[in-house]
Amino acid sequence: MSLPLRSLLMQASLYQAARFEKNTHYSRQAQTSTLQEILKYSAPSVIGRALGLRLGMDVDAFRRQIPLHTYDGFSPFADRIAHGEKGITSNQHVLCLASSSGTTGKRKMIPITRKSHAVRQKARLAAAGYLVRALRNKALSHGRLMVTSSAAMMGETEGGVPFGYTSACSHSLNRSKYSARVVTPYPFDVMAIPNVRQRHIMSFLFAIRDPELRFISGSFPPFLLQIAGQLSEETPLLISMLRKGGVPDGIDLDGPTRKRLNRMLPADPNRADFLERILETKQTLKPLDIWPGLSALCTSSGVASDPYLPRIAKAFGPLPIFGGLYSSTEAIFGIHTDLDDGSATLAVNTGFFEFIPKCQWHASNPETVLAHEVVVGEEYRIVTTNFHGLMRYDIGDIVRITGWHNSAPRLTFLRRRGGQLSAVHEMTTEADIDQALSEVMSLRGITFRDAGVTLESGGTTQRYLWMLELEGDTPPINPDILASDLDNALGRSNIAYKNRREDYIPPPRVMLFSPGAIAQFLGRSTEPTTDDQLKPRRILYGTPDLITLIERGTSTSK
Repeated sequence: MSLPLRSLLMQASLYQAARFEKNTHYSRQAQTSTLQEILKYSAPSVIGRALGLRLGMDVDAFRRQIPLHTYDGFSPFADRIAHGEKGITSNQHVLCLASSSGTTGKRKMIPITRKSHAVRQKARLAAAGYLVRALRNKALSHGRLMVTSSAAMMGETEGGVPFGYTSACSHSLNRSKYSARVVTPYPFDVMAIPNVRQRHIMSFLFAIRDPELRFISGSFPPFLLQIAGQLSEETPLLISMLRKGGVPDGIDLDGPTRKRLNRMLPADPNRADFLERILETKQTLKPLDIWPGLSALCTSSGVASDPYLPRIAKAFGPLPIFGGLYSSTEAIFGIHTDLDDGSATLAVNTGFFEFIPKCQWHASNPETVLAHEVVVGEEYRIVTTNFHGLMRYDIGDIVRITGWHNSAPRLTFLRRRGGQLSAVHEMTTEADIDQALSEVMSLRGITFRDAGVTLESGGTTQRYLWMLELEGDTPPINPDILASDLDNALGRSNIAYKNRREDYIPPPRVMLFSPGAIAQFLGRSTEPTTDDQLKPRRILYGTPDLITLIERGTSTSK
């Protein structure tokens, strides 16, 4: 049954890719018609009436009348949905709320309706169709995918609305419970395990038995590195369980689920012997050792992902990368159309898009340009209006226009507005860091003269390195205490950091320096003379020379 279903999915994906390709020839018309369709769903809603939306509203009138906004402006409407009110952002019933990881300190809740889900699903299928095309062009095989994102919903709001990460909402609405084994090597029960480590172990146990595994997917490059790292770490357990079969102890499952999965994991001593021989020879098992038929890796790609590529190549070998979708909880912005291509084509049917030119970024009411008006090579902040009820929503993503796909612009994500630091896409901002530093200073009664934060690499993981200078009259303090304090404080200022720390990010390290050392090392003045120097950036991009830093540090945490 799985082969006919897989063939049907492949045909559906090729069909959606062809439809999208056709629309890229008429992107200006596609954008106009998409806006009109959005108005059909949102104009009769509470948010539509509040903004004065009306059916037939043309593009110019829409841009003049509706102000740009961020999630703070949308949050009251999301709260009303969470409390069970109807018709707030759409004339359709809200099926669930997609929850962001909280990268700005507050969890975003985005309503999912039948229409918004269908739009997202068509974009996913279109991306899959382009992948099929690319594989055929390179004579690579198609097959199952190992994806370890969670399918577990978080719960229900006070008003009884289910909520969870976007991946969980998609799995739930796509009825992945019945189709999971068509696409992945394992059943839905594995995808629904909440604990990351346990979910990975169970995914590995099914995947190492699957000769048709062709893809490994991680939403972001650090997630792929986490998969590679844990695969290596868990190799002895995986071989042991492959030899004897069944579910390992320590995996939290209810009785019926454990019994069901035990039956699906028979012993395979021949496969165990094969992998053990490789392990004895190479001292480690890499993905290509286990699955020599892998065709590609699937993860976000573009300028922001480029720094991870050497480590990914070292961990996985010479595999092409497919970017899939450039998306967030709030929107799908672009569709990737080829392997090893860091640019995505604007998803002209998923929303109505505007672009804020760089010269307008500091304006209180910035002017925008439309998709057909962008200039190749220029940077913009992208603005979306879409079927989630978001109207002229400025997410803060900064993109660069890299070219054209027929008449649709191609773009690559650069960074989030205001700067950010990410070990595993937790997007820590300058504000998050300042809040954590202030909290620790208040807690300990100390003053930091200067501070900076960067990422310190270690194998497949990265941890935060805090570089701190204390005021001269501050009594000595153990850097281990500061490391723990800052870890906890940053978890409060950035919920996404707290969520990722348990499973993905190692404990941070603190290095203390004598007064003036950090400024001297970074080449910035110790006597501020400009507005920018009065508030220097805390996030240090490019990972400074850690050997030189260590030589200048007076003490360090463990």
